[in-house]
Amino acid sequence: MTESTGEWFAGLRQEIAGRDQAERRQSLVQSYVHGAAQGEPGLGWIGRTWVRRGAGYWGRRVGVSVAYLLLALIAGSFTLGFPPDLMFSQKYSFNAHIPLAVKIVIVVLWLSTAIPAYLAMYRRIELYGFIPFGERPLFSSGFLGGRYLVLLAIPFFPALGGMVLAMFTVTLRHDFPGESAAREARRLRQELAEERVAGTKRRKTEDPAGSQKGKQRKRRKRKSRRAA
Repeated sequence: MTESTGEWFAGLRQEIAGRDQAERRQSLVQSYVHGAAQGEPGLGWIGRTWVRRGAGYWGRRVGVSVAYLLLALIAGSFTLGFPPDLMFSQKYSFNAHIPLAVKIVIVVLWLSTAIPAYLAMYRRIELYGFIPFGERPLFSSGFLGGRYLVLLAIPFFPALGGMVLAMFTVTLRHDFPGESAAREARRLRQELAEERVAGTKRRKTEDPAGSQKGKQRKRRKRKSRRAA
């Protein structure tokens, strides 16, 4: 799957603005209810341990949080620390003649690219969870696959830091990423099952003759099996 630059930025703006968030959540919940997951989908790193929230669930949650914390400290400090280092470090001679006020403005504007990337990544993971890219890409394969590495490396380089930081902070929520939609789907699935059971009981109550006939057929089947 590849997207044009315009499509990618349109999707980014949509995610930042939160447009269609409720519709996408409802569509996701319904896919969990009526799909192969049967109301209990696997959520990436934690699988289906969210159903019972036992020791395995919390162990995996802590492990994921620590892993993304380390990633944020390494990648985030490098990507977000690169602009101020480039503009203020004495290792580079080109910045010696740039006025201090100009340096500050450049660094602030440069780092501000991390904000939309953080919001987009946070909201997407919050809804879908850490789903493998082959199943539901968090961002376009074109962006992460190398088509936009020039943009990422120059004006939008801190955006990578924003995305990595979002991947860590979203794990600190009360519900693990994707868990809220999964729990809603599980509740709806249980309600549907209860409605089916109630409907069956109601039909038996309304048609006792039909229910009696069904019992008689079952008895005849059991007798025929014993005779065989």
